[in-house]
Amino acid sequence: MQDDLNVAITGICDVFDLHAERGLATARNTVRAGGAKSDLPVKRYLSYQEMLDDKNIDAVMIATPDHNHAPITVAAAKAGKHVYCEKAPAHSEEQVFDVYNTVKNSNIVYQLGHQVPQSVVFQQAKDIVKKDILGKITLIETTTNRNTADGAWIRDRDANGNPKPGDEKSIDWDQWLGPAPKVPFSLDRYYNWTKFFDYDIGLIGQLFTHEFDAVNQLLHIGIPKSVVSSGGIYFWKDNREMADMLNCVFEYPDKDLSLLYSASLSSSRSRGRIFMGHDASMELGNSIDITADRDSTRYQKQIKDGLIDTSGPMISFNPTSGKVDAVTSATEKYYAARGLISTNINGREVDITYLHIREWIDCIRSGKTPSANIEMAFQEGITCMMAHKAYVEKRRVEWDPVNRKIV
Repeated sequence: MQDDLNVAITGICDVFDLHAERGLATARNTVRAGGAKSDLPVKRYLSYQEMLDDKNIDAVMIATPDHNHAPITVAAAKAGKHVYCEKAPAHSEEQVFDVYNTVKNSNIVYQLGHQVPQSVVFQQAKDIVKKDILGKITLIETTTNRNTADGAWIRDRDANGNPKPGDEKSIDWDQWLGPAPKVPFSLDRYYNWTKFFDYDIGLIGQLFTHEFDAVNQLLHIGIPKSVVSSGGIYFWKDNREMADMLNCVFEYPDKDLSLLYSASLSSSRSRGRIFMGHDASMELGNSIDITADRDSTRYQKQIKDGLIDTSGPMISFNPTSGKVDAVTSATEKYYAARGLISTNINGREVDITYLHIREWIDCIRSGKTPSANIEMAFQEGITCMMAHKAYVEKRRVEWDPVNRKIV
């Protein structure tokens, strides 16, 4: 259903033979009715180094476990290949700088995999902030709630509870480990790698990254002055290292702003993403609800005269309607989802990951800079490493902007 981007997938690299075969089959498939098949062959590469050595490859999409994001990004940039990389951009503070410096010293177009800002709703939120409808924003609360084994990254079983396929013969374990410590082959680690700090930084790297990018794209808050993190393993009593309950506080004293992130993997209660201003609050997801503050200065007269009801949203934006509707009485709130799947453009459902990839490809062709560029990736990478360091070391950490390091 999406418009043709005029690209050809010419290579698949995967350490697992089964996944590589599925990738090849997908790349060779012509989905569109009447779509033209590429004359270029689709090749399977046994290593990313082999792929990057191929002069016929122009750009790569990196969709590996997080600990391999930075090494492959660096190698790709040095090889002159444009990069679209899943979040998080890196797995350590050192890797963040390595990625940043390498990309900055190259001519490639780098895009970090965050699709939320492509939504029509997000663009409307930009206008709302620009028009100062909320008043001075001093508190932002972002949340994640899940309550399933899959949501807690227990993914080594199929729908029937049987072990998923894979063994040392079909998976190149040494290549999968990459820069991580050498350990014996483990399907638990292969499928459930998010549970282990050797390969990921848990909820911070997997889910907070999306929340931070959404806030940073909207308000350009950058790297915080300080971070504290707390939580633990309170529900999923397995061999995981990642917290299943996590709370992080990011302080921006120069912006008079606090950003809160709270996550639970043992409750599916929806808590939203809320920007709190002196005059109104905005809940942002697949839709927007703006509710006036009962003690607002700006809307004081309208509230007193009964023109604005603070018990419900005074403004709602629903992309299916294509316009902003003023609400003068209390109405049922539209509780939005996270805004991570699709958006509605002129009555048509459009995949926002597709839009984000399209932006990257358009920038490759035009030489422009994409939204989730290397500067935004650096800010996200440092912020995430601060939160992770605060959790692991059980202390408040700060960013030293002069010496450019976490202390």
